[in-house]
Amino acid sequence: VPEGAIPLAPVENPEQINDLESPFADIPEQQFPFYDGCELIQPDESIFFGDWMVYSMTAEGYTASSVVEALTWFDLAPEVEAAYDAPFPSREYMAGTRVFPSLVLEIDGVNDEAWAGLQSFDRPFLTLWASNDAGTLGACETQQNLIDNIPGAEGQPHDRLPEASHFLQSDQGEEIATRMVDWLAGLDAEDEDGVESASPLLNHDAYWVTEVELPNLTDPMTVINDMYVDLDTMRVTVYAQARVPGEVISPPQVGPGECTETSSGERVCHHPNAVYLNGSGDELDASDGTGEWWVKHSWVLGGEGYDNCELLPAAESYDDCFWVEGDVLDDGITMQIGGIEPETEDFFNTRTPLLDSSPIEYELTRFEPAADGSGPTEAFVLNMRCEEATSAFDGSARTC
Repeated sequence: VPEGAIPLAPVENPEQINDLESPFADIPEQQFPFYDGCELIQPDESIFFGDWMVYSMTAEGYTASSVVEALTWFDLAPEVEAAYDAPFPSREYMAGTRVFPSLVLEIDGVNDEAWAGLQSFDRPFLTLWASNDAGTLGACETQQNLIDNIPGAEGQPHDRLPEASHFLQSDQGEEIATRMVDWLAGLDAEDEDGVESASPLLNHDAYWVTEVELPNLTDPMTVINDMYVDLDTMRVTVYAQARVPGEVISPPQVGPGECTETSSGERVCHHPNAVYLNGSGDELDASDGTGEWWVKHSWVLGGEGYDNCELLPAAESYDDCFWVEGDVLDDGITMQIGGIEPETEDFFNTRTPLLDSSPIEYELTRFEPAADGSGPTEAFVLNMRCEEATSAFDGSARTC
């Protein structure tokens, strides 16, 4: 309820184990209707929630599957019930699920802050409601309260799904997925028809920065990355630059096919992957003096790759380019770039965000062919720290 917490008393003697009948015992496996349209058929007994709190906390026979089964419209198959119970083989594993209903007593104030945020949320907001959710949560008034008070809900195709109860994702999962896909596709079509949408270049991560000691350089080389992952298309775009100290040495600040000389007297030439991005984020063919060149690598995770040319601080030619592809490893957060095709299976990089660091860092690991031909071996590791800075692309400040 947006107004605050449900006014219920805490569970007495929560450590005590009791032989209690489930408050869901009278609800059949094939659920009976609670609503006829917007009219409540079954009486709203608010004490029911309190009974659930006591049962979950103290009942000897409590199981997670009994709650889900009672609050789904359709009868769950035995293997589905077993899957819901699998994480909780005994009472000692159930602390989270047993205390969960009682957490409603702790949301007063926090819930008010969330409601205030929703009342100013003006991005598209869709509600798909279960038409047979018990109590006031399933009421038309509850759904309409969101529609009336969240600016982004105006004009959206809200609906109440038949044959759906509290756990509507179990009852109507495929239907919900279909409607969400169609809705998002419609929003994309609106953008193409002239509704302004944010450039993907406005959504880069903060800069990822590391320093590398090289034997031929008196000062450390600073490598700067700016990376963006487009979750809609799964396209990853990486921009990289090398500076010594503060001066961009790779890619050199010259046009395609041109060469220049660094302050240390080294002759360097234009990187074939380098593109110019001006202040608006538009890609141009050549520098107009208002920005910088960056190396651009862009690929689709698990699909389209790119022609890679190594970023070198002093290179007159880039003849050893090779095709690479990228994908996400089993941990769900590490990206592997290269090593997927047979010709690059021993040569690749991995990028892993170090979530325990503050601010978060990226660990970039290079793998190269082993000298004995045994396969890829770790060549070096770079820890790239996050630095808040103004982007060369659009002038926005990146946050860590």
